[in-house]
Parts: sequence; C-alpha cells; structure tokens
Amino acid sequence: MSTLHCKPVTSIDPPPPLLAAEDGSFSHRPIEDVPHMTDTIVRDAVLAHVSSNICWGLTAAREMTILDIIPSSAFKYELETCTERRTAIWEFEPYTGQLIDTSNFGASPKPWDVLVVPPNPYQNGQVTVEVPHSARIINCHDCSTLGRRKCWSCFGNGEIACTTCNESGLTLTNSSSVSNSCLQCNGVGRRRCVVCLGPGQLPCKTCLARGKLKICLKMTVSWKIYGSERVVEHTSMPPILLNAIQGRLAFQEEKAAVWPINFFPDEAVNHASRELLDQHRLRYSAEKIMLQRHAVRLVPIYQIAYLWREHRDYFYIYGYDNLVYFPGYPQRSCCGISEYLCNIS
Repeated sequence: MSTLHCKPVTSIDPPPPLLAAEDGSFSHRPIEDVPHMTDTIVRDAVLAHVSSNICWGLTAAREMTILDIIPSSAFKYELETCTERRTAIWEFEPYTGQLIDTSNFGASPKPWDVLVVPPNPYQNGQVTVEVPHSARIINCHDCSTLGRRKCWSCFGNGEIACTTCNESGLTLTNSSSVSNSCLQCNGVGRRRCVVCLGPGQLPCKTCLARGKLKICLKMTVSWKIYGSERVVEHTSMPPILLNAIQGRLAFQEEKAAVWPINFFPDEAVNHASRELLDQHRLRYSAEKIMLQRHAVRLVPIYQIAYLWREHRDYFYIYGYDNLVYFPGYPQRSCCGISEYLCNIS
C-alpha cells in the first residue's frame, strides 16, 4: 500500500566516529624485487608491440642496440570506504485494521540504535524500515474522519451547469430560430454531476473512506562505496597507463576505520595514504563510516635506453605482462608515407 509523506525528510547526523588503535593487524607482504629483465625479453616485448601497429617498421625493433635497462617500481595506493546514511520522515497511510506498533510496546529507539543489517559490505544498497514503536492512529486530516470529501467538480452541490444550453434551459433548432427545451438538462439549465453522480461527495482517497490514518516514522538506510586511488611513480610514464594495470598486492588492511600507512619505503605512498584518508573523512563526514579497506599494489617499470643508427632515446616496459610504452619509436612509417596517412581508413 502506498504511503504519503507528511513532513520533510530529515537527515540524521551519524554518531562520532570510532577510530581503533593501531595494532599492526594487517596483511603486509614483503616488497618483492622487480622481475629480472634481459635484452631478449626487451626485444621480444618491443617486437610484439610494434607488430600491433600496422605502419610501424620492424627493422628498428630488430636492429636496435639495448644500451641500458634501469628497473624501478610504481605503487598504486587504493582506498575504499563503506558508509551508511540514515534519513527519517513521518509517513501516513490508510488505517484498515492492520497491526499498529505503538509506544504501548515500548519506547522508540534512537535512529542509530535501530538494527539494520547491511548487504555485502562492499556493495551499494538501500532499505526503508519503520522505526519500532513509533506508529499511532490519527484522524484523517483531509475528511475530518467522515471518510468522504466534497466533490471537486460540483463543490458539493450535486449539480453542474449544463454546457449544452449554457445554463439557459433552451436550445435553438438547426432549421429555425425557435427555442426548444434543452434535452440534456430537461430545460432546468443544470444537470447531475458526472463525477459524484449526485450526492456531492466522493470517497476520501487519503484514508480510503475509513476516516483514520496510521502515522509512523519511516527511516531510509542507504549504503555507498567510495573509492580513490593514487599512483606513485618517478618516471615520465603517463599515470593513465598505470591506472589500468592491477599490479601485485604488497599490502592490504581492512578495519572499521584504518590508519594511514607510515612504514612504506617510498614516503610518497605514505603521504598518499594520509591525504586520501583525510579526504574521505572530511568529504563523507555526514555519513557513518562502516568499513574501510586500503591496499598497495606494485607495478614494475623498466626504462630502456637504446641506440638505432644515429637515434638514441629511451622507452618503457611496465607491468608483469611486459607492456610497452614507446612514444618516440624511430620507425613509425614502413611504407615511405606519413603514419597519419597510413591510418586513414
């Protein structure tokens, strides 16, 4: 049965956050060394990358001299915050004899004391529940307990003006100017209301003609997941490429509220942890933080210096699948015309 709001929705402030003491109970894997990269692996990765670009020549990939391989690592700090938000509103519905959970059964609990079991912690969701012992029966405010309301069409008169004769009771015939009695209203000028059919009243829709309403406090509980991530790396690699790489897990922790990381060898990771956690606590202060999870993932990066003919430059191999970032590949056209023209379909 549908319900109607009778007061504006009220947002309920969350209780003060409880931040647990640091106890070191997290999954901390030793930061492994990046896999060893050889000239053969580099050349195979470049050949596979160049082969996927239709107008890139393979000669440079085959003939280039690998001058140096400099290993490094990128770190991805990931933070997820699960929050709960509660809003309340007084709603009423027709009272048709249903069971009413009134204050006779006990005092209503405070909004945050109402037990609502969330779905999967890392999943958005929403439920609406009735606050226990908040219901009561009241008189219908639209019909004053009568169960009927004045007809909106005839305003309670039971009759409306006849539109055929304009309330004159007479109509003109088509062949002459002789006036005849209006057949629609029998010459009276008014006719029975077509909405209420005469009584001048209609059943009250608010209470379904019962005259009574059930009113109770309805609380909407919604859960949301907010995620942020920060890539920490010290090369000229575009961060968007590293965002698409999952990497290998080096650290993970899950608690009702986590503390910033402060032990990582790269201080930029520790700083990213502090900054993102502060952002989440400020941005979602109107919601109760139910659970937080953060992790650090490792993405290996290799800067490759090479020489081909007179061209000396460098490129990158990254990730555990040996992906290649080679924006300055020296042989970008294998057919003697520009790469732009080759790519026109």
